[in-house]
Amino acid sequence: MLEKSTITSSDWVKLFIFYICMVLVRFVVVLTFYKLLKNNGYGLTKAEFWVLIWGGLRGALGLTLALMVGVDTELPIRLRELTVFYMSGTATLTLLVNGTTCGALVNYLGMIDDP
Repeated sequence: MLEKSTITSSDWVKLFIFYICMVLVRFVVVLTFYKLLKNNGYGLTKAEFWVLIWGGLRGALGLTLALMVGVDTELPIRLRELTVFYMSGTATLTLLVNGTTCGALVNYLGMIDDP
């Protein structure tokens, strides 16, 4: 018999808020190190700056860690379900939103020349 999930509708709203916050935090972090990235190594153009923010997909490591929490029966069920829910939701959103639109962003910024 299946147990009832502890995920509520407010958890779904929080997932989308977390996704937006995650993109904003990534923007702040890359902006903080922009001068350093621009002036060292290969350098960083403004177009690459935007792709670095938008194209940063998150998933494999976070999902692995979330699944480790998810199977730990010593933790409360709500914590386990929320951990797996938020991480899998975030990975799904970044793949669906960022992953499918990153190519259009690269084209818009003119980063790839047609041969």
